[in-house]
Amino acid sequence: MIKNIILISFVITIGCHSPEKKMKHPLDRSSSKTLKLENGLNVYLLSDPDFNVSSASMAVAVGAYQNPDDRQGLAHFLEHMLFLGTEKFPTVDGYKNHIKNNGGYSNAYTSGDHTNYQFEILPDGYREALDRFSQFFIAPLFTEEYTQREVNAVHSEYQKNIMNDGRRTGRIIDLHLKKGHSAQTFTTGNLETLGGIKRDELIEFYDKHYSANVMGLALLSNHSLQKLESWATQYFSSIPNKNVEKNSHDPEVIVEKKAVRIINIEPVKDLRDLQLTFQIPGFRHLYESKPGQQFGFILGHEGKGSLLSYLKKEDLASSLSAGAWSATKEYGYAYVSIGLTDRGLKEYKNVVKSVYSYIQLMKKSGYQKQVYDDLKTMASLNEVYSSKGEGARRATQLANESIRYPLEDVGRMNYIYRKSGPDVYEGFLDNIILEKMLVTLIAKNLQVDSVEHFYQAKYSFKTDESLFQELSTIGPYKEFEMPALNPFIPRSLSIPERDLKDDVNPQKIEMGDGVSLFFGQDHEFLRPKGVISLKIKFPKENMSLRHRVYSKFYVQCVMESLNEISYPARLAGLNYSINEGYEGIYVNIAGYKESAIKLYEMVLDHMVQFTISNEQFDAIKDKIIRSYENFSLADAHRQTRELGSDIMNEVKFTWMQSLPVAKKVSLDDLKVYTRALYKKTYLEAMVYGDFETSDSKKVVSLFRDKTNTSPIKKEGSFDLRYIKMSEPEVINYIDTIIVNNSCFHRKYEIGVDSPKIRAISMLIEKLLEQPFFTEMRTKQQLGYIVWSYSRALDDVYYLNFLIQSGEYAADELNQRADDFITFSPQILSDMDEVTFEKLVVSSMEELERKPKSISERASILNSLVYDYGANYNRDQETIEELSKVKKEEVFRHMSEIFSEKSRKMVNILAFSNEHNNLSNKRSTFKDLESWKAAREYE
Repeated sequence: MIKNIILISFVITIGCHSPEKKMKHPLDRSSSKTLKLENGLNVYLLSDPDFNVSSASMAVAVGAYQNPDDRQGLAHFLEHMLFLGTEKFPTVDGYKNHIKNNGGYSNAYTSGDHTNYQFEILPDGYREALDRFSQFFIAPLFTEEYTQREVNAVHSEYQKNIMNDGRRTGRIIDLHLKKGHSAQTFTTGNLETLGGIKRDELIEFYDKHYSANVMGLALLSNHSLQKLESWATQYFSSIPNKNVEKNSHDPEVIVEKKAVRIINIEPVKDLRDLQLTFQIPGFRHLYESKPGQQFGFILGHEGKGSLLSYLKKEDLASSLSAGAWSATKEYGYAYVSIGLTDRGLKEYKNVVKSVYSYIQLMKKSGYQKQVYDDLKTMASLNEVYSSKGEGARRATQLANESIRYPLEDVGRMNYIYRKSGPDVYEGFLDNIILEKMLVTLIAKNLQVDSVEHFYQAKYSFKTDESLFQELSTIGPYKEFEMPALNPFIPRSLSIPERDLKDDVNPQKIEMGDGVSLFFGQDHEFLRPKGVISLKIKFPKENMSLRHRVYSKFYVQCVMESLNEISYPARLAGLNYSINEGYEGIYVNIAGYKESAIKLYEMVLDHMVQFTISNEQFDAIKDKIIRSYENFSLADAHRQTRELGSDIMNEVKFTWMQSLPVAKKVSLDDLKVYTRALYKKTYLEAMVYGDFETSDSKKVVSLFRDKTNTSPIKKEGSFDLRYIKMSEPEVINYIDTIIVNNSCFHRKYEIGVDSPKIRAISMLIEKLLEQPFFTEMRTKQQLGYIVWSYSRALDDVYYLNFLIQSGEYAADELNQRADDFITFSPQILSDMDEVTFEKLVVSSMEELERKPKSISERASILNSLVYDYGANYNRDQETIEELSKVKKEEVFRHMSEIFSEKSRKMVNILAFSNEHNNLSNKRSTFKDLESWKAAREYE
C-alpha cells in the first residue's frame, strides 16, 4: 500500500503548459525508449510496472496492395501461414499453445499498405513468446501440407464475409478506382485466386517484401527497459535486412472528372446509406497540425447549426459520420457517411448538395482556431488523465506508428498539436474537390445492372454532369453554422487530494425504500473523473412483449432528443449511454467530474420528457423495424447463439414476435407509455470516482424528484431466470437460417457457482480452447470461426463450443465436434504436471489483473455489488481454490460433464439454406413455448 503522496500542485490549466512537453500523471510510472537495431528494424519499448500483461506487435510495410495480379489475397494468405510453424519451433500450434497456456491472446491482420502481427501474454511467458514470435520473421516453415490446408481457412474467411454489406460495398468502390491501381486488388483471397498455390510462391513473396528495414516492433511489458532492449536485440536482430525499397503507391486513385460519379449498390440487409468519398493527397506528414481531425470534427459535428442537424430537420437523414484517413503515405480519403431516411433516399441528390454546401461553408470560414484549441486541450487532458490501455491493441498502434512517423514522436501521435494556423488546414480543404468525388448509394430496389464477381453483389454506375454543374455553383446554406465554443470542456483540472490506497470498496448509503445506493471514492487512480451508473428496474407485471418493444423505442427517442444539446459533452470527454434490457433501463455517465452531474440532470430531464418531431420518430421507427427484419441476415453464429437464448431464458421475445408490435407503435402511444414508465421502480445505483457522498445522494434525489416514482421492493421487480436442468439430459434445437453458413453451438453445464466451480471452469476453458481450434480449424478446416469458452448464466457455469462453416452442414459439424469432445479429457490426462501448473498460474494471474481506469474499476465493482452480493473477495476465493486444485480433480469433473450418463447438454444446430440435414436431426420439442411452459426456470 502506498500512502500520503502529495499531488496538490499538479494542475492543468488551458494554455499553461508547453505543447512540446510530454505531460504525465504523477502515478504514471511508465518509461519508454526508441532505437533502431543494426539490421534497420525500428523498435519502440514501453516499460510500465503497472502493466498486467506484456505484449508485442510487428508492423510490416507490405500489404494487400502488393498482391501479384495473378495471386490476389497472397499477402493475407502469407499472414495466415506465419502462425503455422518455424524452423526453430516447428509444431503447427506451438506458438498459440504457448500464448494460451500463459493467459494470452494473439492475432494478425492484413491491410492495404501494411500487415500487423500482435500478441499479449502474462509476463512470465513473455520472453519465450518473443523468441517464438521473432521466428515468424526469421525462418518460417511454409510447410507444403499446411500451404494447401490453410487456403481453405482463407476461403472460409472469405465465405463468412460474402453476405457482409461492408465488404461488398468496399469491393465495389474499389472497382471504380483508377484502372490498374493496386487499390483494386481483392484483398482477402479465396480458392479461386489462391487455389493450387505452391510453397515457392509464398517464399518468393516473403523474400521480396519481408525485410527488417521496412518493419517496426513495439514491446510493452512490466519488465524493465533494459530487459526489453536486451530481448529486442537478442531475438529480433537476426531478421534479415534485405534493404528492400519501401513500397510506393500511385498517388492518383480517383481520376479527375467533371461529372459526379454515382454507384448504386443492392445490399443484403435493408440498408439506406449514402457515402461521399473524396480522394486527397496523403497527410501522415501533417500529424503535428492534424487537419484530418479538424475536418472530421467540424463536418461530423452534431450540435446546433450542424450538417446533421439540418438533414434531420429536413427529414433526410438519421445519422452521419465524417473524417479523413491516409490509406497510404501517398494518398488518402475524406469521407462522409450518412444514414438516410426514406425521404432522404428519394431525394439523395439534395443530401449530396447539403454536404457539399457545408463543405463550402468550411472553405469560406477557413481555419477555426477554437476547434484546433478544443482538440488540443482534450488531447492534453487525455494524455495526463485518460487510460492509454495495455496489451495487444496498444502494441499494434505503436508498431504501426513506428513505420509511419519519426521514431522520436512514436507513442504521442494522439497528443501532438504543435503547429496551429490556417495554412495546413486550408490547404487540406482545397484538395476536397468535386472532380475527385465518388457518391455511393446503398439501398434496396435501386436500379442495378452489373454483378461483382467475388461477392456477387449487384450494382450499377453512372455519371451525372448536371448535378456536377449544380454543385459547382452551390454556396453555404443559411441554416449552417460552424461549431461554437464547447462549454463542457474542462478549463482547469487537478489531481484529487487523497491518499493512494488499495482496496477501498464502495459502501452502501441508506436512501430509504426502493433504492440500493453504493458510493465509492477513488483512491487508486487519482483522476478528476467519475462514473454514475443506474439500473432502473420495473415491476414484474410490467414485463411483456409490448414493454420490450416500447422500451427499445423509448430509449432511441431519448437519445435522439438529447443528441444535439449533449453532443458537445461527448466531445469533451463525457460519455453517456442509455440502454434497455430485460431487467430494466441502464444509464451510465462517465468522464470528467466537472460537468458530470450537470449532464446527468440533463439526461434525466429528457428521460422523463423527450422532445422529438414526428419526422424524427418516423426515422427511429424505420430504423428499429429494419433492425428486426435484418436479424435473419446476421452472421450464422450470432443467430445460433440467439437460438440458445430462446431456450436458456425463461422470458425471451424473438425478432419475429417483436416486428408486428414495432410496426404499430405511434409517437402518441409511446408518450403514453413513457408517462407511466416510472410510476413504480426499484433503483440500483453506484456513484464512484472523484465524487463526494453528497454527490451520490444527489444522484438518487434527482432521480426521485424528476421521475416522481413510487418505490417497490427488489423482490417485486423483474429478474431474468434461466433454465434449470435438475437431471442429466440432452436438449436439441434444430433450425434453418437463410444465410450462407451453418453453425453448431453446444453448451455443457459445468456446475453451480462456487470458488471451486469457478476455478475448474477457468482451467477447462484454458485447456480446450487451443486444441479445439487447432483440430477443428487448422487441421480439419471446418470453418474460420471456431470457439470454445466458459460463461455463467446467473449462478450456473456452462462450457460452450461453436463452429460456423460455409462448407459443412450443422450435423456434420456436430459429429466432428462430438468426436473431439468425447475424448477431450484425455488431453488433460496426457498433460504433464508442469504444463498443468502453467494453466493454474496463468488463471491466478488473470484474476489478479488490475483495471486501468476508473471506469473499468467502477464496472467491476458494480458487478460485484449487484451480481455477487458485494463480495469483494470473490476473485481471491477463486485464487485460493486454484492453488489447491489437482489435475485428477479437473479430469474427473471433465469426464462427468461430458459423460452420456451425467451430462447436462444443450445442442443448437442451425442449417444454412444451402445445406441439408442429412442425418435428420430433430428438436427435442415441437413447440418451443409450450415446452418452456412445462420447464422449471430459476
